[in-house]
Amino acid sequence: MYIGTERRQYPRYKAGGMIVSISFQDESNGKVCTERVKAVDFNSFGMSIETNLDLEIESRISLDISKGNNHTSDIICIVCYAENRGKNNMYGLQFDFAANEYMYSDELEETLANIEKNLKKNQNDPYRNIYRRIKNSGR
Repeated sequence: MYIGTERRQYPRYKAGGMIVSISFQDESNGKVCTERVKAVDFNSFGMSIETNLDLEIESRISLDISKGNNHTSDIICIVCYAENRGKNNMYGLQFDFAANEYMYSDELEETLANIEKNLKKNQNDPYRNIYRRIKNSGR
């Protein structure tokens, strides 16, 4: 069930410090291109990116993602959302776990979960800050 305009079933976390590259096929010459993009938010089911690229809704792209010691390549995503933001576009991506054997592997699931855990731990959530203060005060 979705509340308001938010369609996500799981919260996403700010993707600070993530390194993300997108691979796509250039329709004009058929070559595979790779370009670094800005990660906006993330969870183990999908993420948002910002880029100057023009991507089509429902198109499939491949990502390489790194955060800390966690790195994974060839993540197949479906573009589910697009929003123009002046010079750049923001895209909502859903990981396509049915795309191939690697996409539903335990290895990938563990890596994505570790990235999410790392991001969640480092969020600047006011409730989390209160918890940290109480925890550190010895109560």
